[in-house]
Amino acid sequence: MSKTTIEWCDRTWNPITGCPGPLVSPGCDNCFARRVAETRLRGRCGYDAVDPFKITYHPDRAYDPLGWKNPQRIFVGSMGDMFHIDVPCNELNSVFSIMAMCPQHTFMMLTKRPEVAINFMTAKREKRVDDSIPEDAVYDSVGRAGWWGVCPNWPWEWPLPNVWLGVTVCDNSELWKVEALCHIPAAKRFVCFEPLLGEVDASLYLARFRCAGCGFLSLSPVEGFICPECGETHADSKHFSPQIDWVICGGETGPNARPMHPAWARRLRDQCAASGVPFFFKGWGEYHWVGERNIQSAKNCTTAWPDCSIGDGTAEANGGLGTNLYRVGKAAAGRLLDGIEHNGIPV
Repeated sequence: MSKTTIEWCDRTWNPITGCPGPLVSPGCDNCFARRVAETRLRGRCGYDAVDPFKITYHPDRAYDPLGWKNPQRIFVGSMGDMFHIDVPCNELNSVFSIMAMCPQHTFMMLTKRPEVAINFMTAKREKRVDDSIPEDAVYDSVGRAGWWGVCPNWPWEWPLPNVWLGVTVCDNSELWKVEALCHIPAAKRFVCFEPLLGEVDASLYLARFRCAGCGFLSLSPVEGFICPECGETHADSKHFSPQIDWVICGGETGPNARPMHPAWARRLRDQCAASGVPFFFKGWGEYHWVGERNIQSAKNCTTAWPDCSIGDGTAEANGGLGTNLYRVGKAAAGRLLDGIEHNGIPV
């Protein structure tokens, strides 16, 4: 697909679009993808005119990554949920096979349904990806003529080393998704706290470590690096690897966007720093906190949201940012958290 304005990737790729109800998260309430599909994409670009957000496979864009020669970080499924229960397994298998054929790229997949993802990712890769394609089928230089054809079994390493899997979490009530993610096989695992709608304590999940020998999970590096499960002694902490490799944090955008308090973002940032997990701050969304002395200079401010104050309501209790929240727009709100742009990403 095309280049993107999403800060943490280079491109988006949507071979499958759509995410019909029911809504499964508070983050679904103001879904950007649904809004775009039902307005400017309705009846266009392969989107149905009557039900534009239904699950739809787009064969015309399925092979696009094969034509992108330079390494890209690609967000897969920005216009839906690739692990929606209605996505046919053979179509999802087809997407994974294309990703397998593009080892130069890094593919990032986000879902609100880790219970579906774990079933797919732990299934045995023994059968042909698409039985409808003849055994002798071949594909051309951009893959548009068929499949690998002569390989009846899944021929690649699993999980794919160039595919990162993530979940979206809005508040503490959704931390169970992070727990589920820790048990899904993936080259790297990440959590996108966007839109962040409440305070989150993810420290236990960010600090979770796995024994390189037997796979034992611990909330922290074991004292002396001796695994209590298998008894293996490890030379240093490098033999334990964090189960969450990356955290993205951001506020909500759009006409009905809800605010994100600075304290929520700060806490996630500090938890990542304590655990050595890369932290990416995507931005404040539509709103920003403005101290009373700065109200006169704030541009495009609307009515204050005094109910969003915390602590005793003073500027000091709110980290010096004042007690009132104003809608200033995504660009004006910016990406600085305490004056710093956070662009952490796993290597």
